Amino acid sequence: MSADSLKRVSPSLPPFAYQAKIAGEKVIKSSPSTGINNLYNCNFFYLRGSTKEERDKPDGKRHKGIDVEEPWVVLKSIPNARIVNKQLILTENNKPVYGLQYHYLTQSSFVIKNKKIVFTEEDKKKFEEEYEFDFLIRLNSNLVYPVAKDSESFEEVFFLGETDNFGHWLFEFLPKLLWYKKYLFDANINVPILVGEAVPDRWLEVGNPLGIPAENFQRVKLGKTLKIKKLYICGPSISKSLDRRTHFIRADDISELRVIFRKYYKLDLIPKTVDILFETRERSRWRKIVNEDNLISRVKKEVGLNTEKFFPEEMTFKEQIEKLQSSKVFVGTGASLPFSFFMCKDSVLVEVRNPTGSGFATHITSDIFRIPYYRPTTQMGEQNTGPTHMDTDLLIDENEFVKSMNILNKVFLPFIV
Repeated sequence: MSADSLKRVSPSLPPFAYQAKIAGEKVIKSSPSTGINNLYNCNFFYLRGSTKEERDKPDGKRHKGIDVEEPWVVLKSIPNARIVNKQLILTENNKPVYGLQYHYLTQSSFVIKNKKIVFTEEDKKKFEEEYEFDFLIRLNSNLVYPVAKDSESFEEVFFLGETDNFGHWLFEFLPKLLWYKKYLFDANINVPILVGEAVPDRWLEVGNPLGIPAENFQRVKLGKTLKIKKLYICGPSISKSLDRRTHFIRADDISELRVIFRKYYKLDLIPKTVDILFETRERSRWRKIVNEDNLISRVKKEVGLNTEKFFPEEMTFKEQIEKLQSSKVFVGTGASLPFSFFMCKDSVLVEVRNPTGSGFATHITSDIFRIPYYRPTTQMGEQNTGPTHMDTDLLIDENEFVKSMNILNKVFLPFIV
């Protein structure tokens, strides 16, 4: 069977946002947007001793402020839906629904080159049709989603989805579980939570602080066609717009999660025994910090701070959050940075990232909760084994970093008790 023999389905109507009315829907909770807000970061080293002119000059590293919009979040049920291609939801009349993930457009699980999907011979045996949608607003491009022959049926479920990225698990999927707990489970609407196999078992520990029983998480292999008579869906509290120009964040959800988790793990009672907790990526596939060992050695020798490496992939969620609380300075990069949602105010967040651009979902903890923030100068290394230029190995400016840790050690850390 060749890819060309698949039935190509091009809906006459374009995809629509999930907030729009869907035939047969039942809205459980709808919280409209309250519009534009502005977030200012809490940059420890920039704000102290700076002039107004310096503060008003954004350079990507020390932003003046970013405009964000509160998203319109809806929790609803829809009848006779299908979940195809892992995350794409089709309504009863085969219309695709968007706006349910961090990226407004559901990502296709297949590589597309020259507007054609790259199938392996094994892939070609699995699909019965393709859905192609035209997005004029996005580079006049089409997106294609193959639909699997293999299927599974459910009476009713809350669709969470899946990710193998810990950062996305925290800022994209965890707020949905908050909505599930508040408006379904606590309201005696006890439906299973559909979770893909890519989510590690240890990440499901987040259900404990929320009071969601472990048996409510129902594992499923995404990729086959899932047919659901009554599907509960909920939009994200943090996301990007269709044109990628607007950032959406519902700070109220993040704040509520922060309080729930800090209380559940009794984080305020954990003493701060580590000066600097350095999240290492030495065992990661890409985006390694090439000079992290030398950097740690210099901080220990020249500044005299107690520094530990942090291996999140080896720890349970409870162990990670307790170790985070035990540190005064958390140095993180990549997926671990949204973990700073649970940091206390008497800590410092150090965001290590590619010298180009500025990550929205990585430093918003500093913006919302006024946690001191520092982004050290970096440069790209020579190796990149990842899929994008953002995955290049990095070198941290050691002299600047050591100088900054010296400042912290003299004017901030001594006052933390």
